[in-house]
Amino acid sequence: LLKTKIMNKLFHLIWMLLGLATTSLFGLNKRRTSLLAGLPFIFALLLPLPTLAVDMLVSNFVDTPDPAVRGGLIVYTASITNNTTDTANNVTLVFTLGAETTFVSVSDTTACAYNGGMHKVTCTYASLAGDISGPGTAVVKTVDVTVRSLASAGTTGAARATVATTSIDSNPANDILDQVTTIDNGADMALTLTVLQEYREQCN
Repeated sequence: LLKTKIMNKLFHLIWMLLGLATTSLFGLNKRRTSLLAGLPFIFALLLPLPTLAVDMLVSNFVDTPDPAVRGGLIVYTASITNNTTDTANNVTLVFTLGAETTFVSVSDTTACAYNGGMHKVTCTYASLAGDISGPGTAVVKTVDVTVRSLASAGTTGAARATVATTSIDSNPANDILDQVTTIDNGADMALTLTVLQEYREQCN
């Protein structure tokens, strides 16, 4: 709406300037001819400006290790990129962590922050350039989030990575990836003292 108002004002201003110019320079009889000649230029100004469209995506989202040890650490690694030549503005990467985990750390402490109330890590970037120099040249942001598992053995833990931008996203279907981590007991450190028991029996 604001853009329409601005364009309408610009149209009236140009129309008035053309009218004044043609009246003073060529006289009243030539005014109509000059205005008609300027109509293509005026209509070109009124056409909508081309809209930039980006394609932000979560290109990779992995968990390490999987399966994870009950009570142990899990590292979720997400990578985001812009799959077009246009620049994406106000980009956010959000890690939604499972209730069966506790937050430990995030690798990018400058751009990312943990929200304990929502149990999420949000990373914010002012802009993210695309592959304007050719395929494979787009900027890639990779972030690690470390959590501790609280889940019982035999269950799973879940996490989600979501990317968003205030620019128009041409393919929102690739903005989200989920990861499910299997939890087990880990290594069995129990030691059976069979040899010691046999020794005691022989001594007796």
